[in-house]
Amino acid sequence: MPAPILKLDSVEKSFAGVKALKPLQLELGPGEVLGLVGENGAGKSTLIKILSGVHGPDAGQFFWKGNAARFHSPHDALEAGIATIHQELAYFGHLSVAENMLMGEDWPRYRWGGINWDRLHAEAQKQLARFDLDIPTRLAFANLSSAQKQEVAIARALSRQARLLILDEPTASLSEPEVQRLFSHLRRLREEGVAMIYVSHRLDEIL
Repeated sequence: MPAPILKLDSVEKSFAGVKALKPLQLELGPGEVLGLVGENGAGKSTLIKILSGVHGPDAGQFFWKGNAARFHSPHDALEAGIATIHQELAYFGHLSVAENMLMGEDWPRYRWGGINWDRLHAEAQKQLARFDLDIPTRLAFANLSSAQKQEVAIARALSRQARLLILDEPTASLSEPEVQRLFSHLRRLREEGVAMIYVSHRLDEIL
C-alpha cells in the first residue's frame, strides 16, 4: 500500500474560543478520493482552509508528501501541489480564458517588454488540451458556462502539478450532463494518481 500523500494527526482549530475543528485524524493516498460530508458548522470549510493555506492549525501535525508542512498562504499550498476548486470561483470575467488561466505566472514577452499574446494563448491551449478541453482561449471568461469555468479552473490547477484536488460542492450549479462530464474528468485524474477531497451534501454523488 503506498504511503499517504496527506496525513493529519490531531489537527484542530478554534476561533475566539469556539472549537471549529476538533482533533482530526486523516490519511489520504495517491489516487484516493475522500468524500467529505457534514452539516453546516461541522468543520468542513475550516479543514479546507487549513489544507489550502488560508488558516494554520492551532495544534496537531500536518504532513504533506511525508514531510511536516505549514502553509502561510494559498499560494504556498498551490506551489506544494494542493489546489482547491471553490463553489464560487474567483475570476476576472472581462479578461480572456488565457489571461485567467495564466494569472500570477510569468507571461511570455517580447524582448522590448510587450506581452506576446500569441504565445500566451498557445500556452493556455496547451494546458487545456492536456485535459481534453477545446475552449476558445480568447473568449471572455464571463461568457463560459458554469461547467466550462470549473473545467478551466481544474486544468489550471493541474498545470501547476497539483497532486491533491479539493472540490467544494463542485456540482452546485451544474446540470446532470455536466455533472457526468465532471465525473469522467475526476475518474481520469484518479487513475493518474491525483488524490481528491470531494465536499458535497449530495450523498448519491459521494457514493
